[in-house]
Amino acid sequence: MFYRHLLFGLLLCGNAYRIWRRIITDRQQKKPIPSEVRDIYTPEKYRDFLNREHDYLPLFIAARITNILANAFFIYSPYYAWMEILGRGNEYLIVLATILSSELVSFVLSVPRSYYATFTIEEKYGLNRMSRKSFWKDQCISVFTSLFVSAALYGFVIFIMHRLPSWTGIEPLTYGRSFLLVGAIIVISAVFIFAVSIIAYFIQRMQYSYRDLEPGELRDKIMALTKGAKRKIRRIEIYDESKKSNSKNAYMLRILWYRAFGIADNYLDENSERELLAVLAHEAGHLKHKKILPEYLEYATIVILLILMTFLLPHAHIVTEIAQQINQSYGITVNNYVLLLSYVSAVLTPLTFVSGVFSNYISRRNETEADLNAVKEGYGEELIETFKKMGSDELIDVNPAPILEFLEDDHPSIVSRIRTIRNAIMEMNRE
Repeated sequence: MFYRHLLFGLLLCGNAYRIWRRIITDRQQKKPIPSEVRDIYTPEKYRDFLNREHDYLPLFIAARITNILANAFFIYSPYYAWMEILGRGNEYLIVLATILSSELVSFVLSVPRSYYATFTIEEKYGLNRMSRKSFWKDQCISVFTSLFVSAALYGFVIFIMHRLPSWTGIEPLTYGRSFLLVGAIIVISAVFIFAVSIIAYFIQRMQYSYRDLEPGELRDKIMALTKGAKRKIRRIEIYDESKKSNSKNAYMLRILWYRAFGIADNYLDENSERELLAVLAHEAGHLKHKKILPEYLEYATIVILLILMTFLLPHAHIVTEIAQQINQSYGITVNNYVLLLSYVSAVLTPLTFVSGVFSNYISRRNETEADLNAVKEGYGEELIETFKKMGSDELIDVNPAPILEFLEDDHPSIVSRIRTIRNAIMEMNRE
């Protein structure tokens, strides 16, 4: 039972963190709003923001309770033994049965909450424009995409594990050969991840309708913002976000060397041209960005995993013994890779969390640099106005707890961005 208790305890730590996060957020929201963002909300609008946060509290509690109960069921019931029976001892079929059943449980537990959040809470505050037909379409696309990607991922893992004995069959397996083998696996994994990103791109095309921005003055102004960038923008497209929400967004799509701008239609319709250009000047700042040394440290996690795998392969019997002990703990005789990778994921969580904190820090630096590019192009005040409109229209938390911003956010808070932009404008005016 040790391994069952271990996994359940690690998953409980994740729930404890989310509860702590909620407590910190509630405390922060009771503090006065900083002067820089005080005009974003009228007293009535800020009351809506706080009420909306309060309305989500029961869903948060329900999510935590159902998560704990679901984990307890999967870990302490004969669930994995049942999956072995359903899969008839075949590792591929066992994984498929596990994925299908766990996705079904997840669907049953999460979709009612999502439905209530969308059509009760979000509609209450005028934030939802999605039809029920569109909601169920998106849910179905999400489920089938998750099933397909999960099945492909675990199939890939089983394929690798089945062939490792023959690949490492020459004795002794030196660390040099182990390093080359791990490198080959990483390259194959990178190709797999790229394929998944392509699938995600086409899934997005199924969820939204896109049209090219017509040639004209606006398009010319947008392209002028990208002058001097390392990569060219191939397309500028408008997508129908207005059919789902009042969220206003403009983004840059990156797939290898391909770059494109995507603009929400309600952004184009409800904001001024200069506000749109301000946001796209920000995105153009990403195009012009040059990496600095600290950014390469983002790959430290991959390097650490590479070293760890290089060390473990010559001692694969240790991993095999642990896997056998986990199987015995669950009363199964055939490896269930969904279960085994759950342990790998849980054990690596501290490393990925620390890596995520650093990656978020780098991302916030890059976002600040992109904001400053908008200031340089003369759109600083318009960018501030855009942030304020987004905060008010979408009921965004404009002043999150600094500790949570540091740990989790890959974008600076609105109050942080406004302060930075205003300081940059003042600096430019002095010059």
